[in-house]
Amino acid sequence: MRALSAADLLDVWEQGCAAHPLARPLLVLAASFPEVGAADLAEENLGSVNARLWAVRAALVGTDVVGCASCTRCGVQAEFEFDATGLARRAAARAGGPVRALTLADLFAAAESADAAEMLIMRCTQRDGCEPTLADNVDVSAELAAADPAAEVLLALACPACGHEWSAPLDIGSFLWTELTRIVGDTVADVDVLARCYGWTERDVLDLSPARRRRYVELATGAAVTAG
Repeated sequence: MRALSAADLLDVWEQGCAAHPLARPLLVLAASFPEVGAADLAEENLGSVNARLWAVRAALVGTDVVGCASCTRCGVQAEFEFDATGLARRAAARAGGPVRALTLADLFAAAESADAAEMLIMRCTQRDGCEPTLADNVDVSAELAAADPAAEVLLALACPACGHEWSAPLDIGSFLWTELTRIVGDTVADVDVLARCYGWTERDVLDLSPARRRRYVELATGAAVTAG
């Protein structure tokens, strides 16, 4: 995995702003795993894609995950926190079975279809270009979960107000994109401060290490500089 620089993050963010939300995780992965290539990444099972995204996130901000979700009963915000270390391990999808694991390519196709659910079922049950055949009693959702258990992360949540307990999926793609957007926002703000103060270009600022850049920003804004 290639470490993403501040300039890399700005480039990915800029491309992602004009892209479909489903394409944003692929942009992050293509920049982080250039040796694999975007086309091959799009054909990996979602569990592997998610593991790669967790690995990228760990390199950027660490493994601690903190967030909140609205209670499905009363709407109060419930906070969650966990260590995502184990989620960066890629688990192999099950071979065989009535369905195959879904990929990003499948999600792209479904997003462009008039009936997304029907498109996903057709793609995950098709074999060797033949028309899909599926027994009437097969639970496709359950079979997909069994085929690729790492495709979805479910959080066990409890409301601090009403005590209601429920499970909610955590989409690492959109979660990471939100964090990346925050990082880019902070970086752009630093560029603005240092360009105004010292006349440096964007490239001058981005070439600085995060620690050195922060020191210069503190000096430029008159903030207290802590030794050490």
